[in-house]
Amino acid sequence: MNGVGASSADGVDEGTARVVESEPGEEELEPEEPEGWVDISFEHPREDAVERFRTIFTNHGIPAVFWRTGLGDWLRIDARIMFGRGGELLRWSGVPGREWAPMSVEEVNAVVDSLGVTVQLGDLEREPAEPLAATPTGVRRLVDAMVMCARESSVTADLIAREAKAPVVLNRFGDWMIISPFGEPRAVEASSVWGMPDVIVLWRQGDERGTSTFRRGDQHGHAWGFEAEFLDPSNPWHRDHTGKTVAEWLEATRPEPPEWEPWAKVAALDDDSAQRLRLALRRPDSDEQTFPRFADALGLPAVVVDLLDHDLDPMSLPGAEVVRPAGFLRGVWEAIRRDVRNVAAERNEPKPSRPPAKLPALTVWWLRVTCTRPWWYHLLALGAIGIFGTLLVVRLQEDGSLWAPAVGLFLALADYSIPRRMFAADLFPDTDDEGGPRQSDK
Repeated sequence: MNGVGASSADGVDEGTARVVESEPGEEELEPEEPEGWVDISFEHPREDAVERFRTIFTNHGIPAVFWRTGLGDWLRIDARIMFGRGGELLRWSGVPGREWAPMSVEEVNAVVDSLGVTVQLGDLEREPAEPLAATPTGVRRLVDAMVMCARESSVTADLIAREAKAPVVLNRFGDWMIISPFGEPRAVEASSVWGMPDVIVLWRQGDERGTSTFRRGDQHGHAWGFEAEFLDPSNPWHRDHTGKTVAEWLEATRPEPPEWEPWAKVAALDDDSAQRLRLALRRPDSDEQTFPRFADALGLPAVVVDLLDHDLDPMSLPGAEVVRPAGFLRGVWEAIRRDVRNVAAERNEPKPSRPPAKLPALTVWWLRVTCTRPWWYHLLALGAIGIFGTLLVVRLQEDGSLWAPAVGLFLALADYSIPRRMFAADLFPDTDDEGGPRQSDK
């Protein structure tokens, strides 16, 4: 079995784990030692899942670092096991001078068959010969509560509803959009919302709490209350030919504290104000102060704590909107309409003016010259909408990439739909509501 993704441990180069069969009579010239680790995971519908895992791995001599996650009546176990310099998974033999031994295909299959469930080994799946007949009686669920926080256009809510194929609730608090499942979170949690860029996801499962975000092609996650456990089948005092114990090798595979920068970038925090975020992510415990600390560090509205820890109904909050699944173009159009309505509503509320100096110079120039919407602006905007719309239709017919024309169409529609005159005076203090020069009182 080849192509199992793996990572390196203890400063060694990254490698690839595999399962091989040794040739009869083949003798290794040098003793094996761990070169890195590979992730494995499985879900088990039995209450004794952890005990079975410990017994099976101990009987086969497989050292591992593992942690557990509740899934309703299911239990998910994630673990890291060693691989050697040839890519073979390793077990602890205890033979002096050759304490580490590569595992054969038969040994790996025996472990999977003993567990009785499908095991995810790196990028590959291993099926048991006879799956367990036992099935869970309850709902298979990862989280009890979850919210998604974003600072982008409300099109994010439409994309989440579309990906989840389920309605969501949109609440606005200042610069933040808080998006919650509409009712049962199963559909949303099972979708690809965890991988949406520049969205901060917070979740709670029982007493365990966690967060994740996706930025620049990488998924970043952290959970509080998850304690990694060691499974050491060796005698604690037994060292291998390198002088290390199994516990010392396992310590090198323990998950490291998460990077704080991805969350700080989404929340637009600078380095100086991110100190509280770093501290919040490094706290190991999960308690009623976990989400308040984290929300405060990111500048999230305090209501997310009530949504996650106190079962607050998001529909009970002022201005709550239900966003239902829709096609891409319809979702974009509905998002634009919501943004325009919000601009109009905020226009009637007292608020400080936004200094033009905070906007990019090109943006300020474009908003100023198009504030009165001259004839050439209509011609240019409608032409751009037509071109991007045509490209989108062509790409749909050719099964090509839709992102470039879709984003271009969205930007053109958004620019053309924004009622500039409604906030011209806020953007440019020297202009009136019609976009012209403000007349002096003298």
